[in-house]
Amino acid sequence: MKKFMQLRSAHWGFAMLMATSMATSVFAEAVDELTITKNLEPAYVAVADEGGTVTLSIEAQGNGDVSYQWYKSFYGTNDNGTLIEGATESSYTTKEFKNANTGLFYYCVATVGEKSEASNVTFVANTGLPTLFVNTPDGIEITEKEKWIKETKLTLKDAGKDNFVDVSTQFRGRGNSTWKQPKKPYAIKLDEKKSILGMPKHKRWVLIANYLDNSFMKNHVAFYLSRMLEMDYTVRGQFVNLVFNGVYRGLYWLGEAIKVDENRVNIDDGEDGMTTDQDKDFLIEMDTHYDEVVKFHSPIRNFPYMIKNDDYMVEDVYEGGKKVKDQYGNTVTAISEDGQVRLDRFQEKIAKLEKLLYPDYDTNEECKANTNNCSAPDESYANIIDVTSWAKFWLVNEIMDNTELLTDPNAPVQEGPDAETGPKSAYFTYENAKDLFKAGPVWDFDAGLATEYAPVRLDTSIYFNALFKSPRFKAAVKKVWNNYATVENLMIMSAGIKNAPSRLAFAAKMDSLRWGEHRDYVDTKDHSFAGSLEFLEISLTNKIMAVTDYIDGLSVPKDVVTTIKSAGKKFAVIDGEFGGNGDINIAENVEVAGVSFGRDFTPGVFSTLMLPFDVSTANVRGVNMLLKFNGLRQKDDKSWVVSMKKVWVKGESQNDADIKANTPYMVLMDESSLRIDGGVTLKKTEEPVASVEGSDWEFHGTLGFKQWKEGDPDLGRVYGFAAVAQDGISA
Repeated sequence: MKKFMQLRSAHWGFAMLMATSMATSVFAEAVDELTITKNLEPAYVAVADEGGTVTLSIEAQGNGDVSYQWYKSFYGTNDNGTLIEGATESSYTTKEFKNANTGLFYYCVATVGEKSEASNVTFVANTGLPTLFVNTPDGIEITEKEKWIKETKLTLKDAGKDNFVDVSTQFRGRGNSTWKQPKKPYAIKLDEKKSILGMPKHKRWVLIANYLDNSFMKNHVAFYLSRMLEMDYTVRGQFVNLVFNGVYRGLYWLGEAIKVDENRVNIDDGEDGMTTDQDKDFLIEMDTHYDEVVKFHSPIRNFPYMIKNDDYMVEDVYEGGKKVKDQYGNTVTAISEDGQVRLDRFQEKIAKLEKLLYPDYDTNEECKANTNNCSAPDESYANIIDVTSWAKFWLVNEIMDNTELLTDPNAPVQEGPDAETGPKSAYFTYENAKDLFKAGPVWDFDAGLATEYAPVRLDTSIYFNALFKSPRFKAAVKKVWNNYATVENLMIMSAGIKNAPSRLAFAAKMDSLRWGEHRDYVDTKDHSFAGSLEFLEISLTNKIMAVTDYIDGLSVPKDVVTTIKSAGKKFAVIDGEFGGNGDINIAENVEVAGVSFGRDFTPGVFSTLMLPFDVSTANVRGVNMLLKFNGLRQKDDKSWVVSMKKVWVKGESQNDADIKANTPYMVLMDESSLRIDGGVTLKKTEEPVASVEGSDWEFHGTLGFKQWKEGDPDLGRVYGFAAVAQDGISA
């Protein structure tokens, strides 16, 4: 009996436990449950083309009927908002935001019984900027830089006449340092060439994230500087909002990819049917990432050179009669036999360039250990580089304090995606027909101007440690800066920064809501948009002052003709635009191994020319036509015409002609510079006169600087020649 009772007692305890559990379960079901399953994004773009309204929606689930109430928030928080009358559905269409730089915060409160949950707060705004919508097939996310996502569609709105809908493209990631950040940069490859935002037609475009620049303006300012200095090509672009697969992704800069094209980098890209002995022009990137197919290292500096336009240099790789594909589906290519031959010839050009810049590298152990210790360059380097373009390239990068160009001559050059040293993204071109290296275009400045007081420090980066020992180069830097660094230009640049808030403030605010505070290299505690702009203006102003002081301190030749020694050779440096009071005065003949002639010509325009040495047109580059004085002929009762006779025409004349020392000529140039190959003999200075037998007239050159202005008493008795109208003188 006792045992039976124990068993019954045990069953009763279990029954009591079950009853208690059931009671607890019933009690839990009585508690209100509520979960927001679809929340608001941090920001939404109000597109004026669509009426300036945005439809917001959330979804909530609970153990009863869910009610909704929408609120306006004036402080960006989801409490103490202003109730919107009648906005009691899960979706709400905002008021119109048709005017630029207008917006409001919104949130919604979902309620079940006595339980309420507030949604995220979102900012809805019309930034006044165009909005680019990117839609990938099936909403595929972009996670690779190597794989193009085909059948992607682009739509541009709020761009007026530049709007377009559902343009077919391919889309992928891009960049190096910025690709590692949360906000990604992207590359665009349209199926067909198209103009975007008024820029010339092309297939290739980029979306720059500016994640390392909270001012968003550094690239913009650098490109302004490039245009101000009239570099051959400056990348174009505009700010846009990006909406990716329906989700706002932030403030981006939509611009041109650096490609060879008549409207971009305008060089000869080669053609089908090229033979092995034919060459093309090259777009070169000096970059430690070293990730192109056609690439090599320079012999002296070990710099990583990559050929960006590798057409007619690579071929598809086959295995078993089929093209080899990489893991991303891209066809694998390798340098072709013809391409290798062309590359070998180009490497010889680079070897020649470095040998001219570091002429005692093979004989001077201190130079070999550190190229900063090399002697001054062989001034003949100026025959194979466009000196002015390199001066402009240095100025833009130095002013922007682009430390990614810094190179340590004592440290080995790193390579690969994690390389921390420079040089990075340094672009150059090589024009084969002219045998000429040009610097530019400039690119990638979001990590620049990170210090409020930055000294001049790129004068030893890449090849500038050699160039700043050259009188010709230093004179070019001075000339470029003095010509372009006007108060007006600098004020325009400063105004562009000060006016940025009126254009970008709302867009920057939305971006910060989407991404939070960006990673930024800038040495300041205030990384807000306003604080970053203020820091940019201060650091830029200080850097310009440092650059100006540095340039003022450069020692340049004080005479029209200067001879210098380098590695045991003597060279002549001639300032063809000397604006001082000195005259050409060569007391006796001087043999030099080379001559650097510093003067910028306007191609297609006649100019006067007088040289202090004899030279054959066979050894002169840049001249299209040479003319000599042929007397005067009377045009009518009141006027006479100067008669010039063709001496030599490039491609037409059977024989070369001699250009005589101390003789004035007229030339028609097809390049912006005059380059003289080989050595010459500087002749003793004589009065520069060209005369014609039987004529009473003479054609005189000037040995010193002479300028005639309106009102000059000499006018009417003395005739001057001006190829370009300036300072009151007509061309």
